[in-house]
Amino acid sequence: MQQTFKKEFTVVIYSSLFIFLSTLLLIKISPEFFVIFCLFPLFVIGLSTDIKITIISYLLSLILMIIFFSYSVDFAENNSLRYLYLNLVLVFFFALLLTSFLKIKNYTLSFGLIVTYYNLGICLFLSIFLIFYYFDSNINSNLEEIKKIYFDKIKISNPDLKSQINVLINFIYKILPALNSVFFLILTILNFFLSQKLLKKLGLNIRNEMKLEYLEIPNWYFYFQLILIFIFLFSFGNTNILSLNILIVFSSLFIINGFLTILTFLRDRKVNVIFKYLLLFLLFIFFSYLLIVFLFILGINRKIKQISYDLKIRRKK
Repeated sequence: MQQTFKKEFTVVIYSSLFIFLSTLLLIKISPEFFVIFCLFPLFVIGLSTDIKITIISYLLSLILMIIFFSYSVDFAENNSLRYLYLNLVLVFFFALLLTSFLKIKNYTLSFGLIVTYYNLGICLFLSIFLIFYYFDSNINSNLEEIKKIYFDKIKISNPDLKSQINVLINFIYKILPALNSVFFLILTILNFFLSQKLLKKLGLNIRNEMKLEYLEIPNWYFYFQLILIFIFLFSFGNTNILSLNILIVFSSLFIINGFLTILTFLRDRKVNVIFKYLLLFLLFIFFSYLLIVFLFILGINRKIKQISYDLKIRRKK
């Protein structure tokens, strides 16, 4: 009993220090690098230790970071210290949320369900953020200030062009919370698979291996998507902005599904891996928005086909 406690205590200390030092290193390299890979050290620990050790390690490393940044000269003089704390807490919370879905032995949730529930958690947080902060903050004055700075820097004489850019800025500002949420979801999946690959090579991954092609969206998620579209089309004001943001985050899983459909298509035709990703990259560069819409349609089509197939099987039974 005492020996087990000693072993667990040692693992917790090393795990906490690994997360703490890795986070400091990422911040030191660059803020952008930290944003992209901040989940990586958390998943490395989350996928290589049991849930009890993971929780304690997360909490201990978070406390260490708060103490360090509070007394750090670089951060103590920065007005955004509170913002940094909030971001750290959210990153740790969502990392714990995902790893908690993965039981060490005989977990019952599929990878598709895990990502779906994780995305629902993001949507819930996004709703809380929009209702209690975004709508209460002085949005209009902030937006007008952004537009003033933009138009002061870029002199536009054409009134029609200025009007079009004005509409575009208004729209982007409305959906910015959703875009950040989708970006976070993509980074989560990226960091998850990077950490899983590393741990697998080192022989330290104690969770069941997940593969991106196993991402099957449950049928009920599709019906929720339809309800959100209906709410968005027939709502006004803040409710319309809220439903639009949630709809975008919801749609991200269908876009990923569409992306997987293309990957499966190219893999079945034995297309070279480098050429495959190069092709997708070039398509995104030249057809960015059109490609996203196309991927969404592909993902929805894949889901409808699956629902139709499930209904046929039920009728036969």
